[in-house]
Amino acid sequence: GRDRGDTLGSVEFHRLDARYLHRFSLGTNLRLAATLGVDNTEGDNGSVGDRMLGARLEFRSQLAEGFLLRAGARVTLDKYTLDVRSDIENYYDIITLFPSRTDSVVGAYLDSVIDVTRDVEVTPGVRVDWYGSLGEHALGVSPRLAARFRITDALSLVHAVGIADQAPSFFPAV
Repeated sequence: GRDRGDTLGSVEFHRLDARYLHRFSLGTNLRLAATLGVDNTEGDNGSVGDRMLGARLEFRSQLAEGFLLRAGARVTLDKYTLDVRSDIENYYDIITLFPSRTDSVVGAYLDSVIDVTRDVEVTPGVRVDWYGSLGEHALGVSPRLAARFRITDALSLVHAVGIADQAPSFFPAV
């Protein structure tokens, strides 16, 4: 290992994001994107790493005045690695509870922004995600409803209600 001196640990992350935007017309476009990521956290007892590959597709179309349709999809793979010192307390418990693994998420969303009046906008939507980790899978369905009320040109009130799903991603502190 390295001599860390007085350093308690280190955190580093790197992202490479490439995007392509295609405009079909003035109010309709499609965006494609791909992301590569490398994360690493090191401490006195070991390290946790994540190698990520993701792709996104986003579609927006102003179908009519006051009606914007948005849809998208994504897929993400994360390869997590845990490397801890074998002489630490509870070593076998830690490597059993937090094995190195590859997680996946495939998801899609659909919503619309509706101008009810000049000062009121309503956004109903839904998102569906399929999570996978260690041979287990889970489905998350996340409906939402938001409303924006313009008070002045510089001030709006936003109310939103919905369900947000997230895959568990806990790794021990190293």
